[in-house]
Amino acid sequence: MEHRIDKITAARRQVNAAIRILFSGEDILAIYAVAAGAYRVLADLAKNNGTILVGDKSVETAYNDLHVERTGKSLSEFQRDVRKEMNRPANFLKHADKDPEATSVIDEHMTDILLLDCCSSFEELTGEFTDEMVSFLEWYFAVYPPDPAREINQYIRIKHIHGKSRTYQIFEGNRLLNSQPGLHSKG
Repeated sequence: MEHRIDKITAARRQVNAAIRILFSGEDILAIYAVAAGAYRVLADLAKNNGTILVGDKSVETAYNDLHVERTGKSLSEFQRDVRKEMNRPANFLKHADKDPEATSVIDEHMTDILLLDCCSSFEELTGEFTDEMVSFLEWYFAVYPPDPAREINQYIRIKHIHGKSRTYQIFEGNRLLNSQPGLHSKG
């Protein structure tokens, strides 16, 4: 059977799948590979329509906050370096032609940030979040709490997971995901 799909739908489905893979406690490599594919599509769509994604704005803020310009690097060089570092695990998972014996480190926190970027990028391009994305965002801000004064804290129902084991955090993320009322009514 053949399925016709547009790029934004493909990205949505990949982000949702990566979140479900995360919350089912599956392999971090699979999560990263699926999320990286989704992010690449979202970044290309944003570039094609002139949208500046939150992740790109965050890199610029980091550049300014870290005073990287004092090192002699331009903002574009810094952005390239950050993207290269973010793409490093994805490229490791895709290619073995030049370095078949290479090893890499896939960091859970970097994977979480990549998923956060995917969710915010999808929202910037479509104006909406999926149920999976809402669950992930609540989970993310419980695991990595923002400044206590931030308004978002009032929406986090699972604050108790901060500082707990990753296994427990994933378990609670799965419970949160499965409690989304709209998630089970979709075809």
